[in-house]
Amino acid sequence: MKIKHLAVLLFLSCASFSAFAQPEGEQLFVEKCGMCHRDLGMGTMLLMNRIPREQAKLEDRNELPAALVKAVVRNGLGNMFSISRAEVSDEQLDQIARYLSGE
Repeated sequence: MKIKHLAVLLFLSCASFSAFAQPEGEQLFVEKCGMCHRDLGMGTMLLMNRIPREQAKLEDRNELPAALVKAVVRNGLGNMFSISRAEVSDEQLDQIARYLSGE
């Protein structure tokens, strides 16, 4: 009987934790892109030299088409190098692009 109670408590704690977890696209963005494209990242700092400061942080923009995100990631642009499918799978990139585009 005690084992069943423990199993139920474990299940409920995992279920409630996942309710507060980041959406998968955001989590992937943080993991795969955040080092360069979050606050004070090199990508953000370099973009500040090319576009308005308030648009340099990708997560703060609202006009990034998913297709553009995917093209830049796979082909590179300016100082950004291309990212291979071994580093970021197509499925992961789709989720990141949807997150950044607000879809």
